[in-house]
Amino acid sequence: MNRLTAEYDFDGGRYWILDCRQEPSGHIVMTSKYVLEPSYQLAYANHSMRSKVWVVTHGDGEFIHNGESRQVRAGDVLQIMAGKPHCIRAVTEMKWAEVQVGIGGFNEVEEQLKVWWGELELMDEGVLLQ
Repeated sequence: MNRLTAEYDFDGGRYWILDCRQEPSGHIVMTSKYVLEPSYQLAYANHSMRSKVWVVTHGDGEFIHNGESRQVRAGDVLQIMAGKPHCIRAVTEMKWAEVQVGIGGFNEVEEQLKVWWGELELMDEGVLLQ
């Protein structure tokens, strides 16, 4: 079952759902494209039933996944496991492709943890809210 493509704007960026389908196995597979302007970020968030792979195609930024921070740039491949909080912030304009795979309906909502970059403090044990 194919879903129509869609385009969405958010503060500092835009994304496009390029394809979304349910496979015979019952898994949902969604392919998207993102653009994020410098100094903007995606909210610290979590998908409980879907994993993601991001392939950075343009730009530089900082990525936090499950409490660990790293610098990312074009060519990096980021694996985001289901149930692991994550966010990304652009240093320069960033573009990436995303493939989400997992269970649940088309309308499974990503849990937005309502935390922004300045509220995150990285520690050896993970992320601490300031």
